[in-house]
Amino acid sequence: MEMPAKNIILKILKWIGIAIASILLLMFLIPIIFPGTIAQQVKVFANKSLDGELNFTKSRLSFFAHFPSLTVSLDELSLKGSAPFKNDTLLKADQVAFGINLKRLLFDNEIKIDEIYVSDALINVMVNEKGEANYNVYVASKDQPKDTTGTGPAIRLDRVDIKNTHIKYKDLSAKMLVEAKGFNYVGKGNLSEDVFDLQTDANIDSVDFYYDKVPYLENKEVHADLITRINTNALSFILTKNELRINRLPVEFTGIFTILKDGYNININAISENGKLKDLFSALPPQYVAWMEDTNIKGRSDVLFTFKGRYNASTNQKPDLGFGMRIRDGYIAYKKAPMALSEFEMNFNGMLPSLDTEKLMLNLTRLDFKVGDKDYFHAFLKSEGLSNMKLKTTIKGTLDLASLDRALGLQNMDLKGLLKADIMAEGNYSAEKKLFPKTKGGINLQNGWLKTSYYPNPINDIKFIASVKNDKGTFDDVKIAVTPASFVFEGNPVYVNATISDFEDVVYDATIKGELNIGRIYKVFSRKGLDVNGYAKADLSLKGRQSYAATGQYSKLNNRGTLVLKNIKATSESFPKPFNLKEGYFTFQNEKMKFDRFQAYYGKSDFALNGYLLNTINYFIESRGTLKGSFTMKSKLINVDEFMALKDGENKDMKPEVEAAKAASPKMSGVVVLPTNLDMSLTANADKVEYTGLMLNNLNGKVGIAKGRMYLDNTTFDIIDCKVNIDAGYDDESPMSANFNVHFRAKDFDIKRAYKEIPLFHELVTAAEKSEGIISLDYKLKGDLDGNMSPIYASLQGGGTVSVRDVKVSGLKMFGGISKKTGSDGLDNPNLKDIQIKTTIDNNLIRIHPFTFKVAGFRPTVKGTTSFDGLLDVRVRLGLPPAGLVGVPISVTGTHENPKIKVFSKKGQKIEEAKYNETTNQVIKKEEVAPEPKKKE
Repeated sequence: MEMPAKNIILKILKWIGIAIASILLLMFLIPIIFPGTIAQQVKVFANKSLDGELNFTKSRLSFFAHFPSLTVSLDELSLKGSAPFKNDTLLKADQVAFGINLKRLLFDNEIKIDEIYVSDALINVMVNEKGEANYNVYVASKDQPKDTTGTGPAIRLDRVDIKNTHIKYKDLSAKMLVEAKGFNYVGKGNLSEDVFDLQTDANIDSVDFYYDKVPYLENKEVHADLITRINTNALSFILTKNELRINRLPVEFTGIFTILKDGYNININAISENGKLKDLFSALPPQYVAWMEDTNIKGRSDVLFTFKGRYNASTNQKPDLGFGMRIRDGYIAYKKAPMALSEFEMNFNGMLPSLDTEKLMLNLTRLDFKVGDKDYFHAFLKSEGLSNMKLKTTIKGTLDLASLDRALGLQNMDLKGLLKADIMAEGNYSAEKKLFPKTKGGINLQNGWLKTSYYPNPINDIKFIASVKNDKGTFDDVKIAVTPASFVFEGNPVYVNATISDFEDVVYDATIKGELNIGRIYKVFSRKGLDVNGYAKADLSLKGRQSYAATGQYSKLNNRGTLVLKNIKATSESFPKPFNLKEGYFTFQNEKMKFDRFQAYYGKSDFALNGYLLNTINYFIESRGTLKGSFTMKSKLINVDEFMALKDGENKDMKPEVEAAKAASPKMSGVVVLPTNLDMSLTANADKVEYTGLMLNNLNGKVGIAKGRMYLDNTTFDIIDCKVNIDAGYDDESPMSANFNVHFRAKDFDIKRAYKEIPLFHELVTAAEKSEGIISLDYKLKGDLDGNMSPIYASLQGGGTVSVRDVKVSGLKMFGGISKKTGSDGLDNPNLKDIQIKTTIDNNLIRIHPFTFKVAGFRPTVKGTTSFDGLLDVRVRLGLPPAGLVGVPISVTGTHENPKIKVFSKKGQKIEEAKYNETTNQVIKKEEVAPEPKKKE
C-alpha cells in the first residue's frame, strides 16, 4: 500500500516539475519569439497616438523585470512636448515598461497593454502665459490615423507604477510652480472602463509649492492613500476617499477636477480637523525636526484649504483660493525652559478671489499668547484689497525677548531686549485717492541684542523707537518718526534718526551716520551657498520737501554728507547678471549726488563713472520716480551680449515677461531690456564694445537713456581699420523684440574685409563677395530686431549712397553673363572707379537707382531691384563706344546664383514686395516673382 502512494507522490512531483519547467521555458522562449513583433507594435502605437517626438535607445522583452508580468522595456526614453513646446522635454526616464496581457498574446496574437512602469524619470509639465500646455501629446481616437491592419496595440490599464520620479509643473499663466522629488506612485483599477475607481498609494520625499514666486510649501514629505473616481468621457476626477499625510499632519482631500478644452474646472477642499498642534508643526522644514523632539508642544489645530472655480487663460477666468487656520489651547515649552509660551490662540482666514491680489481678503480675528506670567502679545487684523485697501488692525504687547527665546528654544539664534508695541489703525489706504488709515501708536525696542551661531560677534545695543500718527485719514496727515534706530556691531555704531510727514508732498528730515562691514554682518544671518561682501560708511544729513527738487527750488534743500560703498552686489529686474560695485565715493550736495569715484563690473564689462545724479531722494520716495544724471564713462570692455534679457545669469528675480519669454524660447538670447525710470546722459569712451560677434574699438560719443530708449549722438568707433560715425536710437518692445534707427557714415574702408566681418554689410552689398578695393558709405536704416537681436530684413527701411573709389569686381555672375552674351571680355571682372551708387530698402527689396560707369570703352548704366533672398530684376543699358550715345538694352532676372540675361530686352520680372506686420514682428508674405499676366486671346 505504501508503494502506490509513493508512486503517486512521485508522479505529482514529476508533473509539477514538468509544469514549472514548461512555465520557465515559456518565460524564456516568449521574449525570444515575440521581441520584434512587440517592439514594432509599440512604435506603431506611438506614431499613431502621440503628437510628440518619442525616442529610446533599445527595447527589451522580459518576465523578470517586473515579475510575474511580461513587460516590454524601453531604455533611456524621452518624449518631447506638444506645441508650442515641441523642442522641450515632457518625459525623460531611464526606463519605461509596458505590461503585456499574456493570454491575448498567446491565444489571440494581440498586443494589449494593461500595466505601465516608469522609473528614475523627469516629468516636466509646462504651461505658458497664454495657457498653452506641453502635455497635449495624446491624439484622440477620432484624430488618429486609421489602423487598416488591425494589429496595433491597445491600452487597457490595470496598474500604473512610478518610482523615484521628479515631477515639475510650471504654469506661467497661473503663476504657479509645483515640484515633487522622489515621487513613488502605485495606481490600481480597471482603467479601461469609461468610469472607474483608481486606488492610489503615493509617497513623495519632497514637495515644493510656489504661487507668484512666494513659497507656501517647501521640502515637505507627503504620503497619500487615495480613491479617485475617474470619468474618461468628461475627463473628470472625483476625489471620493483621499487621505494625505504631510510629514505627520493628516489631511483629507475631497472634490472634483475636470479638464476642459480651454482650461479646467476645479472644486477642491483639503481639511485637517482637530489635529494635534505638534502634527501641524511637523509640516515645517526638516531642519526643525530636532527642535520638535526637544520641545513640549500641546494644543489642537484646524487647517482648511479650498480651490474652487473655472480656469480659462483666454477669458482671464481664474478660481478662488481660500485658506484658514485655527489654533486652540496652544502651549510651547523648549526643554528646561523656565517659562513657556502659553494660551496660544489663533484664528485666521484668507481668500484670494479669482487669484487676484487686488481682491485679497485677510481676517485675523485673533492672535494671542503669553510668555510667563507678565509678557503677552495680542493682534487683530482685517483687510480687503491691496492697492485700494480697507484696513482695521490692532497690535499690542510687551515681550521680554530673552524669555521668548528661552520658551521657544529658537534655533541658531539668541535674542535679548524689551519690546513694546501699541498700534491701532482703521480706514482706507489708496495712493490714487491720497487716503491713509487713521493710525496711532508705535514700537519701542530697548537694549536689544542678537547673536547667531553663524558668527562669533553679536549685534548689540539695538534701539528702535518708532511712532506713526494720522488723525484725518489722508496722505497729508501722515507723520512717521524713527527716534532713533541704532545698533553697534564690532565696535562700530550705526545711527538713524528720521521723520517723514505729508505723503502728498513728502517732508523729510534724516540723519544717518555709521560704518558697517556688510559682509560680516551678513554672516550673522548667513545661509549656506551664499557669499556676500561689502562695506558702507555714511555721514549724511538730508532735509527738504519732495516738491523742492521737482520744481527746481534747490536752495530750499539741505542735503549734505558723504557715502562710501565698496564691493556691493546689486541686481536689476531688466538684466540677467548682477552689477558689482567695486568702489563708490559719493557726495550729497542739495539736489546732486556726486560720483567722485565709481568703478563697477557687469560680467566681463567694466565701468568707471564720474558725474552726478539728480532727483535721488525723490527717486526713492516716488513709486514711479525717474533718476536723472549726467556722467562721463570710461570702459575697457562693454559686452552687449551679456545684457540680453534671456541670457543665463545669477539674477533669479527678472521681470515676469522676461521669465515667460525664457520659458517659451530657452535657446534665444532675447534683446536688451532697458529700464524705463532712467534719464541719463553719458559721454562714453570704451576701448572695446563686443556685440553679436562684432568687435568695435575706441568708441567715443554721447550716449543717452531716457524713458526706456537709448540713443547715440555723433558717436564714433573703429572697425576693420575704418572710422565709423553713427547716430542711432534703440527701443525694446518686449524681451523678444526691439526697434532701431541708425545713420552711419564710413569713409574709405576695405570692401573685402567688410563683407567677411560685418554680417549686415554682407547682406546689403552682396556684390562684394569677390570684390577688392576701397569704398565709402553713407546710409540710414530703421527696422526691427528679433529674439536673437538680429535685424528682421523684411522690416528694414531706409536708403543711402555707396561711394566706390576703386574696386575690382571679380566672379560676379551677372557681369560675367553680360560679358558672355555680348562677346566683350572687358565686362567680365570690371574695375569700377569714382561711382556713386544710391539705393533704397523697403519690404525686403533693395532698389538700385540708375548709375553709370566706364569699363573697356563701354558706358553701362544699371538700375533695378534685388532682394535679400537673391531675386533679380535689373536693367542694364550698355552704352557702346565711343561716347555711349547708342545703347543696347539688357535685362537680368533670376537670382544672384543663377542670373538669366537677355540682350536687346527691356522686359524684366516684377518682384512683389514682402508683407510685414510691425505689430507682431512677423513676415506675413515673402517677396516673390509676380506671375506674368495672361495673354488676351
